[in-house]
Amino acid sequence: MDEIEQGAAQDYLAKATALWYRGKPGQALDYYARADASLTPSEDVEFVVKVKQGYAICLREVGQAQAALELYPQLEALCDEGGLDPTTVLRGWAIALEQVRDFPAARSLYNRIRPDEKTSQLERLKWEHAVGLLNWSEGRITEAVDHLGAATALLPSDAQEAANYLAVLGNDARLSLHLGNAARAYRLVNRMVEIRQQVETVPLASETNLAIIRAALAGERGNYTQEAAILKEGMDWITQNDPEEWIHKLDLAARYVSAVQRAGPSDAAVSYLSALCEAAPVDLAWVGSLMLAQLQLKTKDFDGAKRNAEIAAAFLVGSGTPESEAEIIATLAGVAHIAGKVDAAAFLGKLGLKYLAQLIHLLDADGVRKAIEESEKLVWQTKMDLRSTGRFQEVAIVEGFFERVRRYALVLQKPGSDALTFQPIPFDPSEMQMEDDWMTWRKELASLRKTAPPKDILQRTVQVVDKLFAFKTTSGLARRQSMLAQPAPGRVRLSFLPAGDICELRIQYADKLRTVRINQQPGSFFNQVATLREALSDTVAWRPAASALYDHLIRPIEHELDQIDCLEIDATGVLGLIPMGLLSDGDVCLVQRVTIRYVLDVEQPVPSLTPRCGLAHFAAFSLGALAVPPRFLHDRNGAFEPLTLALGPKFTLVEAAACLQQKPAYLSVATHLEIEPTRPDLSTLLLGDETSLYLPDFASDQFDLNGISVALFATCSSGVDDTTQTEHSSLAALVLEKGAKCFVGTLWDVSETAAADCVEAFWQAFGADPSQDPAKVLAALQLRKAEQMQDTALFENDTGGIGSHSEILAPENWAAFAVFENCNGSQQGD
Repeated sequence: MDEIEQGAAQDYLAKATALWYRGKPGQALDYYARADASLTPSEDVEFVVKVKQGYAICLREVGQAQAALELYPQLEALCDEGGLDPTTVLRGWAIALEQVRDFPAARSLYNRIRPDEKTSQLERLKWEHAVGLLNWSEGRITEAVDHLGAATALLPSDAQEAANYLAVLGNDARLSLHLGNAARAYRLVNRMVEIRQQVETVPLASETNLAIIRAALAGERGNYTQEAAILKEGMDWITQNDPEEWIHKLDLAARYVSAVQRAGPSDAAVSYLSALCEAAPVDLAWVGSLMLAQLQLKTKDFDGAKRNAEIAAAFLVGSGTPESEAEIIATLAGVAHIAGKVDAAAFLGKLGLKYLAQLIHLLDADGVRKAIEESEKLVWQTKMDLRSTGRFQEVAIVEGFFERVRRYALVLQKPGSDALTFQPIPFDPSEMQMEDDWMTWRKELASLRKTAPPKDILQRTVQVVDKLFAFKTTSGLARRQSMLAQPAPGRVRLSFLPAGDICELRIQYADKLRTVRINQQPGSFFNQVATLREALSDTVAWRPAASALYDHLIRPIEHELDQIDCLEIDATGVLGLIPMGLLSDGDVCLVQRVTIRYVLDVEQPVPSLTPRCGLAHFAAFSLGALAVPPRFLHDRNGAFEPLTLALGPKFTLVEAAACLQQKPAYLSVATHLEIEPTRPDLSTLLLGDETSLYLPDFASDQFDLNGISVALFATCSSGVDDTTQTEHSSLAALVLEKGAKCFVGTLWDVSETAAADCVEAFWQAFGADPSQDPAKVLAALQLRKAEQMQDTALFENDTGGIGSHSEILAPENWAAFAVFENCNGSQQGD
C-alpha cells in the first residue's frame, strides 16, 4: 500500500511540475496538493521536501502566500531531520514573507543564511540578489544598489554558466534605470546581449528579463513604438520556443499594453492581443482579457472593452487578490466613463480609490509607484464624472483623499488604510447600497465559480455589470428641481432646470414666469461652472468662463438689470454654486450693476417677540482682527452693544450656547466648517477648544437664533446646499430654519485670511448704519474689490514682478461671500 501511495505522489508531482512549466499554475496547484496529500511516513525525506517545496512555490505564485507560509516551518524541520541544507527553503520562505510585506521577518531569514568564506560563489550571488530585491521593495535604495551590484560582480565568467543568472544583470539594470543611471543600464544590457549571443539557449526567465530591460530603455528614450516592438518580439520568441509557457508571456503582454497605450493603440495591437487571449489557458486567459479591455478603452471600443472586462470579472471577482479586483473595478469605471454613464463611472471610480487605500500598504515600492500612476488616471476620470453632474464638493474630497493616500504610501510609508480615518471617500446613501450589493455579488460569483460551468458564471457576471452600469445616484444637481414662491415686486429670480439632454433657465417675476432654453447639455454646463470656480485664484484666468456663463444666464434679462431692485438666485440648484456677481459681459461684472441675493425655501419658526440687541462674535482661530475685540464693533448708537465675545479656546459649546441665550441681534462666527457632502449628519463646526459641533446638534433649541437680524458665518462652503438630500442641509438653510432673517456665508472654501478680511470689512461697513440692507453692504464691498482687481489686472506682469496682481484681490478671496435669505419670509431692504 505504501509503495502504491508513493508512486501516486511521484505521479502527481510529475504532472504538477509539467503543468507549472507549461504556465498553468492553477491546475498545477491541484496536483501539488494531491502529491502532498499522498505522502506517507515511509517517504524519503528529500522527496517529501521536494513535494512540499514545489507546493509552497506554486502557492506563492498564485497569490496564496499566507498558505505557503504554513508549509515552510514543516520544510525547515524536515531539512533538520534529514540533514539537508535548508538554504533554498529559507530563501523561499523569505520570499513568501516579502509577499505579505513582513520585511523584518524576511530579513531575519536572510541573515540566517548569510554567506561566509565557505559559501560558494553562486550561493553568494543568489543571496546578494535576493537581499538586493528585498531592500528595493522596502525602499532602501542605497542598500539595494550595493547588493545588486555585488551580485553582478559575482556573475560567473563562463557564458554558459552566466546565462542561468541573466536576471541578476536585468534587475541591476532596471534599478539603475529607475535611478536615472541609463549609462550603467546600457552597459548591463550590452553584457546580457553578449552572453546571450555566446550560448545556444538561456533560461526563459532570463530571455524575458532581457526583453523587459531593452524595452524599458527604449521607453526611457521616448521611443514607445520600439518599446512595444521589443516586447512583441519577446512574446513571439516564447511562442516559438515554448508555446505552452504563459507566465512570462503574459508578463511581457502587460508591459506591451502599457507601451502601446503610450505609443497610440492600433487595430494591429488589438488583433495581436486578441489572438493571444484566445490561445491562453482558461485559468490565465482573464489576464489577457483585462489587458485587452484596457487597450480597447483607448480606442473607444465600448462593446469590446465591456465584453473583455466581463470575462476578466467572471474569472476573478470574489476570488482574486485586492490588486486584481481593484484593476477590474478601475477598468469598468473607464468603460462606464466612455459610455457616458457618469453615475456608474463616478461610483466605480470612488470604489476603486477605496480599494487603493486598503491595499496599497501590501505593495512593494515598485507596485506602489505603478498603483499611484494608474490611480492618478482614475482620479482625473472620477473628477470629470463628478464635475459633469455638479458634485463639486466631492471633487475636492476625492482629490484630497487621493493626495493623502499617495503621501502616506510614497513618503511616510504608512498603510494607506490610515487615510480612511479622516474625510473618507464620500458615498451617498444610494452608493452605499450599491456597494453593499457589490459585496453580495462578489460572494455569489465566488460561490458560483465552485459549481457552475464558465458559461453560466459569465452570464451572471454580465448581469452584474449591467446593473452597475444602470446605477443612478441620488446625488447630483441635475435631479434637483424647485418651484419657489414668486418673488416680491421689483425682483427677478433665476432658477436652473435640467430637462433631459438640455438645460433651461427659469425666470420668475412677481406676476409672470418665462423659460429660456440654454443650448447645452447639463454635463457641459456643470463643467463650465467647475471651470469658473477652479480659475478664481487668478485675477484674469476666470474671465472667459464668467463671460460664457453670463451669456447663458444673464444675457436673457440684461435689458432689465437697470430696472430691478434685486436679482434673486435659487440656491437649491447649480446656480447656488456660482459667484453670480462675477459674471461679466466682457466689460463690467454683474455685482457692479445689481444687488444679488441667494434664496432658499425653508420653513421658519413663528417669529420670537423677545427683543434682541448687541452682537455675539465667536472665532475659533486667531488671526488679525479676529484675535482681539474689534474696535469698530462699538458704534456710536450702541447697535452692537452689548458686545459678547468667545475667542480661541473660550469658544466652547457651553460658552456659545450661553452667549446666544443673551439674545444678540447679530451673530458673527469665524471658524472651520468640515462638510461631508453625502453625510450631512457628520458635518461639523470646529470650536475654539478643538472640539466639534455637529450640525444636527447645532439645530437643537440649545442654540437660539430665532429673530437674529444678520448671521455672518465666515467658514468654508457654509452656503452650499447638499444635493444628496431631499431637504435643505446647508449651514445657511439650517440657520434660516432656526429663525435668522439673513445669512451671510460662502460658496466655497475660504482661507482664514479671507475670512478675517470679510468679518472686519462687513461689520465695519454695516456698523456705520445697521438699518442698511446687508446684501447692499456686501455688494458695495465686493464692488470695491472688483474695481481694484480690474485696475491691477491691466498691469499684470506674467513674471510675477512689479505690476503683478495682489493675491488678496483674486476672486477666490472675496467673491465667495453671498447673502442668503428665505424666499418666503420677510425680505430685508424692501
